[in-house]
Amino acid sequence: MKRHLLVHGLGLSAHIWSHLSPLLDGEVISSDLPGHGASRSQAYGWIDLWGEISAPVRRDQWAETVLVLHSFTAALIPEIVSSGVRPAHVVLLEGILQSKDVSWSNDIALMN
Repeated sequence: MKRHLLVHGLGLSAHIWSHLSPLLDGEVISSDLPGHGASRSQAYGWIDLWGEISAPVRRDQWAETVLVLHSFTAALIPEIVSSGVRPAHVVLLEGILQSKDVSWSNDIALMN
């Protein structure tokens, strides 16, 4: 069975996927990052973040899973590679992969 694991960026919640989810075939998983939305977790380390995000998908399901990373969560690529899982596809939406990419994220904190 095909599944999509949708991961939101900083300052958002899984709710951002509410209009997209019904359009996707198969199972759709969109959980909140620690400290966001309904998540009660406060585990903010990179390995902890990946552990929280990947928990709903069993190891044998990754070959059928499309992983969608929004903004900041694209920086989890090293943890994903280290974990040994191999998603069917990885989609980066406005992925922040290097420091020059974070200007918008930094500027939003300065807005009132």
